[in-house]
Amino acid sequence: MMSAKSGDVRFPLPVFQTNSESAFLTEWGFTGLKVAGPTGRFKRALLKKVVGAGGEEMLGDEDVGRVLRQCLWQWGYELNQSEFRRAMAGDG
Repeated sequence: MMSAKSGDVRFPLPVFQTNSESAFLTEWGFTGLKVAGPTGRFKRALLKKVVGAGGEEMLGDEDVGRVLRQCLWQWGYELNQSEFRRAMAGDG
């Protein structure tokens, strides 16, 4: 087993096989789209909460859909005005 040495502590180096790495990245991308993509369930849920709380003027209120927003932030997505308008027009 290969390892990297730091002081007296040894850390094993990860071993990636091309197929498993590719499958992992494919699954991660697929999951990300299901969460924060154009039809992602968390994105849709946040849109519903914002609309229910008063619409576009509630976009800046982080108390609306706080947990959903945090989950989407972890996936690198933040709902903004243009995305909101696009979703309300039916374009995703």
